[in-house]
Amino acid sequence: MTQSNESHGRLLAIHSDEGALAPILEALAKRGFDVAVVSETSSEMSHIEIMNYQAVLIREPFGSSTAVEIAEQLRADGPDLGHPIIALCPDEPTSELRVSMRARGISESLCEYADPDEIANIIETLITAEGVSMTDHITGLISGPALARRLESLSMESRKEWYFIEVKLLGIKPYNLQKGYDLGDELLKGLGELLTEIAAEYGSETDFVGRLFGPRFCIVAEPRKVESVCRTIKTKSERFFRNYYSSFEWMKGYLTVEGGNSAGDYYLCELLVAAVHVPSNWGNSLAYLLDIAEEVLAKVDKTRQGYLIARP
Repeated sequence: MTQSNESHGRLLAIHSDEGALAPILEALAKRGFDVAVVSETSSEMSHIEIMNYQAVLIREPFGSSTAVEIAEQLRADGPDLGHPIIALCPDEPTSELRVSMRARGISESLCEYADPDEIANIIETLITAEGVSMTDHITGLISGPALARRLESLSMESRKEWYFIEVKLLGIKPYNLQKGYDLGDELLKGLGELLTEIAAEYGSETDFVGRLFGPRFCIVAEPRKVESVCRTIKTKSERFFRNYYSSFEWMKGYLTVEGGNSAGDYYLCELLVAAVHVPSNWGNSLAYLLDIAEEVLAKVDKTRQGYLIARP
C-alpha cells in the first residue's frame, strides 16, 4: 500500500476481515491518511483511545459485536464524542438505519461495496466538518451524535435533577406503506414541530426536543414541568393525528394496507410517552438511560395509559 509523503491525519480501521477493507484502505492512503488497522478480536482493542485518531472506520458484520457496540466501547472511556465513526455495511443502509445508528454514536453508515474513492471522500468530508450533522434532515431537530453528546453530558455531569422524556410513535410503518414515505416524512416533521411547541409552551427555558432515531423523539424537562408536558403530549397528539387520516379511517380506527406481504388492517398512529427521573450528578451513561426508558415504554404499552412518569 502506497502512502503519500505528507500525512493528513491518523485513522483507525477495525475489521473482522482485513482483505475486504483493502481497496478502501488504499484509497485513504493515497489521500495521505495514516491508517492503523486492528482486528476486532485483537487484544489491542482494550487499549484504543479514540482521541488519538481523527476518525474510526468499522466494518460490519462482526462475529461477536456490531459497529454500534464497538462505537459505544470506544466512546465509553473518554468524554470525546465528536470524532467521526463510520460503519461499513454489507448492504446499502436504509435512511432509517442511518438515523438509528447515528443516535447510537455512528456518524455515517456506508455500503462497503461502494466506490472506494467515494467512501474516502465522504470520510475526508466528515473529518473536515468535524464529524457530524447537528440536526435530523426531516424534522430539523438536534439528532445523532450531537444529541448523544448533549444527553451523555447531562446524564453524567448535570448538577440539577431533570427528566428524560422519550416519545415513541406507533403506526408509522403501515402509514408509510399505505400513504407513501413523503407523507410519512411530513407527519414526522409535524410531530417534531408539535413536540417543540409543547416544550416551549408548557416546559421551561432549558427544555429541548431531539429526534433519537426512527419513530423516537425525546424531550429534556425540569421536574416541576414534566407532568404538564406529558399530559399535553397525550391530549394534543390525538388531535394532531386526525389531520393525517381521512374521516372514514378515523371513524374505523384503523387503515388498510393492500397488496404485498404487509397487507392487512393496522391501528392508527399514536404515541407512547415515558418520563425517567435523572438525579443530579447521576454519573450513568446514555445507553443505561435509554434502557430504563425502554422498560418504562413497555409498561406504557401494556397498560395503554398513554404516558408514565417514573418518579424517584
